[in-house]
Amino acid sequence: MKSGKTNLFSLFLVMVLAVVSIAACNDMTAHHATSHSLNPTSINTKAIEPSCRTVKLTMGETCVPNNPQRIVTLFLSTAATALALGIKPVASEIGDYWRAEDIPYLVGKTNGIEFLHSSGEFSLEKLLSLHPDLIIALSLPKARATYELLSQIAPTVLLPWEETSGDWKLFLQDVAAVFDKTEKANQLIDDYYRRVKGLKQKLGDHRQQIRVSVIYLRDGGIVTNGKLGFSTKILDDIGLKYPPSLTTNAKYTLPISEEYLHSIDGDILLVVSHPEREDFLEQLQQKPLWQQLKAVQTKQVYIVDPNVWDAQNILAAHAVLDDIEKYIVNTP
Repeated sequence: MKSGKTNLFSLFLVMVLAVVSIAACNDMTAHHATSHSLNPTSINTKAIEPSCRTVKLTMGETCVPNNPQRIVTLFLSTAATALALGIKPVASEIGDYWRAEDIPYLVGKTNGIEFLHSSGEFSLEKLLSLHPDLIIALSLPKARATYELLSQIAPTVLLPWEETSGDWKLFLQDVAAVFDKTEKANQLIDDYYRRVKGLKQKLGDHRQQIRVSVIYLRDGGIVTNGKLGFSTKILDDIGLKYPPSLTTNAKYTLPISEEYLHSIDGDILLVVSHPEREDFLEQLQQKPLWQQLKAVQTKQVYIVDPNVWDAQNILAAHAVLDDIEKYIVNTP
């Protein structure tokens, strides 16, 4: 009796396995038939979107996050340029003698940005504590030397600077490339040239006769801008002239002594004076060589903000245009 039950159970098990095998074969056949009959356009072929975008700049390629949330800039004009493009960094390096709240073109734009004061060296420990997901620096020796370390903290982009002679318009385009904002950058440059055109129209042909001098009072004494200087290029855009002695081969700055002040004499003199140089300016104003300048005698000397005229970015460029409109265009 027991043997009969065992035989029945064995037969039942064989039958179940056979059914399962047949069903599996039928499923496999149906699967192949279906696969060959599918319309390719009905298959979801959407690839997984990458989480970053490759940007090629000075130090090779960097995979920049598509939507970085914690951006740290190691140059103030990078932060200003990013803000102009609609991107707000969480932190930015700033010179020891600058305060963000004193910079006119940043007023109302810096809420939530931590400014890191430095004397030419930034703290990697501090940078690490900010938990950045993108670091943007300049291709200068300091950043080049620490590029590998920076890249271990977060994806790091080194923007061309010396390679582009510090041209703020090219710099704007490079920052825009990092954030895929080229169209916005073009719009900003168009807006700048629209303002320039308006100032040129207000000045008319008179701008060809005005000689504008710009001097910087720094720790080393008196400095003027070279042909590639920030303010020089803006004056060039408007078509304003400067004394022939300033049309030199000096790229960025040209130091001059007090004895040669007459060589930069112009109809209008703009003095870029840092607060720590106020004593020097007062002493300079008392000297006969200063008193002999044409702009001094006609009361056409204006003190302008170093936070603006020492900067190199689109926001600062508009602030320079504000000063030009105030002191040159609207001055009899």
